[in-house]
Amino acid sequence: MIGVEELAPKAGAHEVGVLQSLFPRDCAVAVRTEPGRVSDLFESEAVSVRDAVPDRQAEFAAGRACVRQALRSVGAPPYAILPGKFRAPVWPHGLIGSISHCPGLCVAVVAHRLMGKAVGVDVETNDRLADGMHDIVAILDERGALDNLQRALKCDPLKLLFVIKEALFKLYFPATRHFLDFHHASVRLDPETGTFEAELVESSAPAVFGLRRFTGRFGVTSGYLMAGGVI
Repeated sequence: MIGVEELAPKAGAHEVGVLQSLFPRDCAVAVRTEPGRVSDLFESEAVSVRDAVPDRQAEFAAGRACVRQALRSVGAPPYAILPGKFRAPVWPHGLIGSISHCPGLCVAVVAHRLMGKAVGVDVETNDRLADGMHDIVAILDERGALDNLQRALKCDPLKLLFVIKEALFKLYFPATRHFLDFHHASVRLDPETGTFEAELVESSAPAVFGLRRFTGRFGVTSGYLMAGGVI
């Protein structure tokens, strides 16, 4: 029987380059394509996933291995990064960061707070969004616009929208402690530049440091969809 990891695409140098291009040079981007080892975790980190299934433990360990690499790149010591509310990583004072993983690819982005206030990244395999998710992820005007971009994007446009909104949520929640619904933001994509603009359209969603409109970048490879942003 073939396992999930054997069926998954394998990230390579191209994906690493695309991920690094999504963020300013002041951000350290670390990528891993292999499962992590629980034995490499800090004790406090290992405790936080001791009741999880082995795949989740390996996924968590891969994320923390990426974090450690990124921390070294910004001259920071190897802190233990524990999950907080809704499993969002709790970053040390003075640092911002984000972690994402999917089969065959894990990434962590870290920067000093002086270089930005919040950062978000998301990666997913380049396949179709699951049935039943379309109305959950996209508002009406987004679906109409994305249908016209499918050929230019070379992917399922709604899956890419999902990835972009996940990256936005990872940026948004640590800065506001407010949970953002998929319909609380409207996204416009430019496939020629690989950029997106997201606007908060739900009045109850608080602004982030006074901002209700954000920009970011996305990337598409044969195996993966990626998105990231910094404010």
